[in-house]
Amino acid sequence: MNDADLKRAEAAARSIEAEWTPEKEAEARDRAARMFFGEEGVPPNLQQGWTVLEDARKKRIEVGYPLPPGGCLLLGREQVLAGAMAEMHTAVASMLNIPPSCIRLRLERAGTAINPVADVTPPSDWVIPVSSGEMDPKKAAVARINQAVQIASLHWRRMVLARLGGVDTVREDVAQPVEADGA
Repeated sequence: MNDADLKRAEAAARSIEAEWTPEKEAEARDRAARMFFGEEGVPPNLQQGWTVLEDARKKRIEVGYPLPPGGCLLLGREQVLAGAMAEMHTAVASMLNIPPSCIRLRLERAGTAINPVADVTPPSDWVIPVSSGEMDPKKAAVARINQAVQIASLHWRRMVLARLGGVDTVREDVAQPVEADGA
């Protein structure tokens, strides 16, 4: 290393800032937005969308159902129900120790409630994980299946209600009218 390299390294070390403050972070974010969007900065509708995303992110963290790391994914009611159904399907399969292909889940409406219903067809070589005692093995299998489905259904209901609380936030202050094409 020669003297010129040392002088360059010293000059670079002097220009390094030791602390990253919130003001410097906001300045860097603003500079990046202006480089990307031009001198006008971030468009107002994009700022509103970001506000909505942050509100949804905070709400979903509160209910224990955070957005996936590394990106954003806004889920509606249908996606929440589908995700909860997939988790219930896996839970029932693991509780009964049977292949997931033996289980069919569907939703049925009962009055104002929506309940998950499981159709379970255990494989012919399935061993019941409980002793049947005096009970007929087929009745013991049906009782075990009903118990597992009931436990999973209760958990499903709690999970869905909590998660729906995270996606049901309505922000009327950022609602925009839909304009039809001139077609």
